[in-house]
Parts: sequence; C-alpha cells; structure tokens
Amino acid sequence: MNENGRRRCCLLSGIGLTLFGCVICALSIALPGWQVVELLEFNSIHEHGIFYDCVRSETTPLEKARSKDFTFRTSKRCTYKFDSSASRTIRIAVEEGDVAATEMLLHRFLPQHKAVIFFFIFTVIFAMMSMVVGACSPCFVPNGVLHVLSVMTAMGCSLLADFIFFMASKKNDNQEVQGIVNVYQQHLGYAFFVHVFGTLALLAATLSSTVSAYLLIRREWRIYGCCDSKGSQKGACGSYCHYPSLTYYGGNDMESRLVDIPNTSLRMPMPPPPPPPPLFATRIEHRRGVNGYEHNERLFQEEDV
Repeated sequence: MNENGRRRCCLLSGIGLTLFGCVICALSIALPGWQVVELLEFNSIHEHGIFYDCVRSETTPLEKARSKDFTFRTSKRCTYKFDSSASRTIRIAVEEGDVAATEMLLHRFLPQHKAVIFFFIFTVIFAMMSMVVGACSPCFVPNGVLHVLSVMTAMGCSLLADFIFFMASKKNDNQEVQGIVNVYQQHLGYAFFVHVFGTLALLAATLSSTVSAYLLIRREWRIYGCCDSKGSQKGACGSYCHYPSLTYYGGNDMESRLVDIPNTSLRMPMPPPPPPPPLFATRIEHRRGVNGYEHNERLFQEEDV
C-alpha cells in the first residue's frame, strides 16, 4: 500500500471510530446501570442510571425454594427520574424520616448526571464537525489539522464526563447507602464502563486522524516544499517545485521522470542565450526633395520599429 492509500485508510478509520464512539456513548446513557448497590436486607439490587433507575427484587417462599425443580425468578421495575409520582414518593419518604429515604435520594437527577449529559451534547457536536471536516480534508490541507482538533475536543468532552462522574461516585453520600441494619457500598456499574469504552474509541479516532493529517501534510510538503532533504533532489526538482499546477496534471509522473534523470545529463552545459535586440536601429526614409528622392537616415528607439 502506497502513502496515499495509507492516508485514506487512516482517515476512514478515524471517521468510523468517531461515529462508533458516539454511538457507544449514547447507548451507555440509555442504560440504567451507572451505579449499582445490592441491598441484602430488602433482597434487591438497585441500578441508578442517567435518565431512569431500575430495581431488581426477589421474594420467594421458603417451601418453594427447597423444592428440586425450583428456578429463581427476579422481577425488574424501572422508574423514570422525571416521573412526578416517583418525585412525590421520595418527598414523602424524606418528610416521614424513612430509613430507606437515603437510598431514595439517589434516584434523583443529580449534578453528576447533568454533567454527563452536558458533555455528551458537546461530544456529539464536535464529533459531527470532525467527520464533516475530515471528509473534506483531501481537498483543503488545513482541514486535516482542524479534523484532529475537533475529534480531540470531542474525546476531551467525553473524558471529562467520565472523570466528573467517577469523582462524584467516590463521595460518601453517593457511595454509602444506609439500610435498616447495615451500610452498603455502591459501586460503578456496567453502563459507566460502556461509556469509558466509547471514550477509548474516540481516543483511537484521535490517533488515527493525527496520522492521516501527518501523511497529508507530508505529501503536500514533498510536492510544494520540495522534498525530504535539501541536497538529494535539489537539482532534479528545483524548477518543478515552483510550478504547483503540475501536480494536477501528471505531477507524480513528472516528478519520477525528473528524479530518474542521470547526473551527467543534469551537468551538461546549457546553450548560450540569443543576443539581446539592439536598443537603436537605423531607418531609411525616402523623401521627395527638390531634385528628386533624397535618402535620409535617422536613429530611432526600439519601440519605433
């Protein structure tokens, strides 16, 4: 694969990884398991997400659990964070001083959830910008640099969302859940790591777009800036680099022909230039005099010729 093929491969990989990372981040936000806590006293597992939470509980009579053909079945109930009935239930539990009110407070739309949504919006904006600019980078070289900056900004926004949520999950009020008897530890769930995987995909897209921009700038530098070293192809391509229009009409063939010229032919003496035209010339004018035609000569400038 030549250099142009490698550049296209890196460019397409960067655009594809950017789109893949955005899809993974959007999927992680739709999942409920950003933080998970298991309450043994209530025999339930609570999953706290960005937009909605789920509770998986299991209540089994003891005589059925002792039977041989029994299979455990869990029920899963999900609640939207902005549901008015759920907000009313949390408010009543807090006012009555319920022990489970501490866990119910985690079902609200917390600041770390707002931060994830905020940075996700900017991640999508800069990712879409990077894909459009990256597709136009072969036509305009500065677009390659802008492609790298935009996808790097998208990756930075996604990384900030992960960092803010991780630091918020380590606080005591978010990490410790008070039960009736015991205190349970809440840990990061699978949805958080799915979002981290999307961030890693954006990081890979940043590296791929950087390589693509480097190859694009290197190709343009070799064509217009005349080469890798100052002395290797100075004689062969010195005059060619001053005519960038040749790059659109067989520039690669012209460059290969110039490079293949032997050194002996490059050192052949050039023919002498033609002599310059005279600044003054002689014009013979025929005027009719008294005794017939008279020949008068005068000097004139070159532009009078």
